[in-house]
Amino acid sequence: MAQSHASQVDYWDSFSNQFQRVNEPFTLPLSTQLMSAVNIFNAKKILEVACGAGLATKVCDFLKPADATLTAIDFSPAMINLAKITLEGKDVKFVVASAESLPFGDNEFDKYFASLALNLVNDADKMLDEAYRVLEKGGTAAFSIWGRPEHSRYTPIMPKVLKEFDIDLYKGAPPPRSNYYLGGDLNALRELLQKHGFTNVIAWYHPLI
Repeated sequence: MAQSHASQVDYWDSFSNQFQRVNEPFTLPLSTQLMSAVNIFNAKKILEVACGAGLATKVCDFLKPADATLTAIDFSPAMINLAKITLEGKDVKFVVASAESLPFGDNEFDKYFASLALNLVNDADKMLDEAYRVLEKGGTAAFSIWGRPEHSRYTPIMPKVLKEFDIDLYKGAPPPRSNYYLGGDLNALRELLQKHGFTNVIAWYHPLI
């Protein structure tokens, strides 16, 4: 059973400050890889999905061409508020919105990237449909997801710690599936993106945590 949108937002709102302090810095290398993958250096209109507290947005704003526009969304109002502070004074458009229902027109962006979000949304198919819809013909998208737990030194530790200290991180509403569910089969992952219209799909594993 999928988590309700409201419960997901409440969780990420409550987690936003810890995410900014602890999680966001060590996931930044993934975001910068996505920027490179879509060739952010020749972008015209960029959409960052699940921008969090804005650290990757700040890097993207620095790297993009001066005349390129940058729009960043997150479904957590608390995350967007933190991102606005991070990018204070910068010409970045922030929107509270879901990756599964983007409030933009068709063919509106030429670059799209979303780090560690596709595996977390309730409906990955909807997210991919929306990504494809808002990209112009010939546009480029890049996604990162959780890969294989057996190759991670950090992520298997956290559930054990939470259980040992009887901490309910999800407040009675655990995720309906493992966060790794998309990362075990690269061929299946390529096929998933191709099913939604993407071509020239490249997928690889990258060590992070």
